[in-house]
Amino acid sequence: MCKFLASREFCPQWGEKWLQAKDIERLVAESLDMFYAFYMSLDQSNCIKILVVDDHSFMREAVTELLNDEDDFEVCAQAASGLEAVQLAEQLTPDVIVMDVSMPGMDGIEATTLISQSQPDVRIFALSMHDNQLTRNRMHAAGATAYINKHALSGELIKAIRRFL
Repeated sequence: MCKFLASREFCPQWGEKWLQAKDIERLVAESLDMFYAFYMSLDQSNCIKILVVDDHSFMREAVTELLNDEDDFEVCAQAASGLEAVQLAEQLTPDVIVMDVSMPGMDGIEATTLISQSQPDVRIFALSMHDNQLTRNRMHAAGATAYINKHALSGELIKAIRRFL
């Protein structure tokens, strides 16, 4: 902005407009401060905290994006292994865990067993490309709330989470 606008002495016809612009700038800054304070005071406890677990980063990102599109869902973390899921679940105490079944090292079944024992209130949703009854039974026995095939429509996961919470 031109320096002469800062003083009425150099440019009387712009001086008044400069003051108005400064007033508007101040009001906008105050409004943003008030909005930020209001936003920070909102009760975040209504959000459903979700941990997404899958050894494939593409799948983790896709599921995270899908879930974060819901206003009341918040993916609080992602894990790439069963062991990492157990550790994060202990630290973050999520409401929901979307758990891949087949992962190297500690698989989803073992991780679900451990998490279900230490946190019986968490809802674990098994997400797998395997659609056989044996895998379903093992996940349910481990403590999974529901079993969703990765080939299902994306809305099925959201419906299942809403149904069981």
